[in-house]
Amino acid sequence: MFEQLLAKKYIFRQKRHSILTICSIAAALALMTALFMLFSTLLSCMHDIIYDNAPYHYKITNLTKDKAESLLNLPEFDCNMMIEKDYTCSVELLLKDYTEYDYFADIENYWEPLEIDPKKQLEVNRMLITLDLKDLSARAEFAQIFAVFYIFVIFLALLLRLVIDTAFEISSKEREKQFGVLQSIGATPQQIVKMITFEGLMLSCIGVPIGSLIGMGLGYGAFQAILSSGVAEAYLHDGQESLLHYHINLILLLTAMITGLAWVLFSAYGTGMRVIKMTPVQAISGRSSQIMKVKKFSLFGLLFGWKGRLASRNNRRQPKRFIITVLSLVLSMVLFASTSIIIEKAGMVTDRMLDDMYGEFLFDLMVPTKETAGADGYLDTVEKVEESPYFTNICADISVTGVNEDENKKLIFINYVNENQYLQDFNNNPPVSYQELKNSGSYLYASEIPLEDDTLTVEKIISYGSDNAKTEEQNFTYPIMQKTGIPDSEKKYLSGSTERYIWLYASVDLYRNSAKELYHLSRYYGDFSAVLTDTKDHDKALDFLKSLDTVAADQIMDIYEIHHQEETMLSAVRIGLNCMNIMFMLIALINMINIISTGIINRKAEIASLQSLGMAENQLYGITILECSQYALTAGVISIILTEILFFLTARFLKLFEVFDGDGSVLVSMDDIINYAEPVPRLLLAVGFALVTAMISSLIPLRIMQKSALTDRMHSVD
Repeated sequence: MFEQLLAKKYIFRQKRHSILTICSIAAALALMTALFMLFSTLLSCMHDIIYDNAPYHYKITNLTKDKAESLLNLPEFDCNMMIEKDYTCSVELLLKDYTEYDYFADIENYWEPLEIDPKKQLEVNRMLITLDLKDLSARAEFAQIFAVFYIFVIFLALLLRLVIDTAFEISSKEREKQFGVLQSIGATPQQIVKMITFEGLMLSCIGVPIGSLIGMGLGYGAFQAILSSGVAEAYLHDGQESLLHYHINLILLLTAMITGLAWVLFSAYGTGMRVIKMTPVQAISGRSSQIMKVKKFSLFGLLFGWKGRLASRNNRRQPKRFIITVLSLVLSMVLFASTSIIIEKAGMVTDRMLDDMYGEFLFDLMVPTKETAGADGYLDTVEKVEESPYFTNICADISVTGVNEDENKKLIFINYVNENQYLQDFNNNPPVSYQELKNSGSYLYASEIPLEDDTLTVEKIISYGSDNAKTEEQNFTYPIMQKTGIPDSEKKYLSGSTERYIWLYASVDLYRNSAKELYHLSRYYGDFSAVLTDTKDHDKALDFLKSLDTVAADQIMDIYEIHHQEETMLSAVRIGLNCMNIMFMLIALINMINIISTGIINRKAEIASLQSLGMAENQLYGITILECSQYALTAGVISIILTEILFFLTARFLKLFEVFDGDGSVLVSMDDIINYAEPVPRLLLAVGFALVTAMISSLIPLRIMQKSALTDRMHSVD
């Protein structure tokens, strides 16, 4: 009762400090609660999506109707019979209650008497069983998932414990004399610890509920922000967006509150244990039993004279406060400067890898035709796509391979291209215009191999006939209109010597008008690429392509969707990290405001003494600004060093995923992506913001302090 009474009196006597401590507790609990609620929402959304895709725990397939009906009365399950597309029947089974019986493993005793072959007929939705906690292994798997998440939360709590520690550390520093007097008149160390612990418990009764409410709101805001990135539309099937909803799990909410309360009490108890290590005499006198050597030299003293020396000594008198404040600022600054940049670089790496795999995003869709289409069917398909309103910049070509059996065994590629393909192959800078190529009725010769005549004779043409067997035709002669070097688009993919390769380019019209009789391409199948006219019509465009009989719908390469999913995922991750970064920033600012403003108030008698000796008001403000600058600049320097180290480690890690060409050259180099100067402007901005905040938090109590008389401040008792 004695400890509770003193703790309560101090809370109401020091309202300002109590409010700041409650703010610290609420901010820390808000972050923890938001994480728990987002975890709960993730599990809930996963459950709904998995259930929507496969609404069963077990599914028995390939059944006759009579056999399926005989299984509908299994007592352990809710059963539902389905008729599949191949007219066989299936039975979907949902476990009614929790069971320790392993149905999947007990083949001999459970499934064989039902004449079910588990290897061929039984499908298991293990993830849904785990999320529904329907058997012993499911609960064990869920416990593992939750353990990994909770370890992350505990790790975060340990990192942020300095926020709560700071509040109670300041409280104990303000009352060291009071604790010393109490111990000198008979209070035991245990009572001192209990008093600080009761103080933490009372403040938690306000801070924990407020923090939990703010955390639920913060989690909801982060969830809606992530959804706004379009991640649901990019990764889910049509209509599944309605399954995504914010979910508050009362058990997880209670877990977050208990964890936060334990966190606060642990900080309060730890602070109390540090307080009782001092003897009553040391606490009352405010002096340590150890002789401390005064450090006369300081960088700020060298730069700003006696004001800098005094500011440095003021900060060095409370090294723990200074270190804690700087560390919280460093954590916030590093996150602010590095997270968005690292996410951006990850996007760049992905883009470059996709560029190498599929080209430099010159198309949105790569569309293959079926083997039975033939060359004429291929061209007819391209015409239909060109006439549709969904596509632009369609690139198509019919390619035939030829061979000249000389000492070098030259490979010859005869390409009949449309205008878009022709311009793309020559990077929009062809040696002759497409119209000239079309009107000439001849071929463009592209190679490093010299050609003496105006014709090229190809000894063998390799094509595929109706029986899918190679056929060889002899001595085709191609008229050449002009000779040029190898196109850059072809050089990019060449490895080894270029003296064996020849490309012939002609218009598609030439193939239709006369050249198609040179080849047997009845089973020709090829790809053409297209760009979406409007990305909003992406789904309609895909449906149109799949409706064409000649298109191999299941092999369409959707580069737009791949890139869109990558962008939305990175955007969602960026939003989540920004939400966390905002919370870290608020915690750091609350921490800094608490320490600086309380430090000013605790030194009001000392400040009054200096003013009575002749210190002017502007000199007092100058010293205060220098003290604030030490916090911001020290944090800024450390943040720059840590961020550069983080970037270096990130570059070394990403080097493990560098993409190499066939000749060993690096296609995606981290040295080109990582820019060590990039985070510096952001860190300087953060330093400026921290400095302004520190100055405001110190100048306001100074202005209020100046309204009272010097004698009143000098005779004040802590």
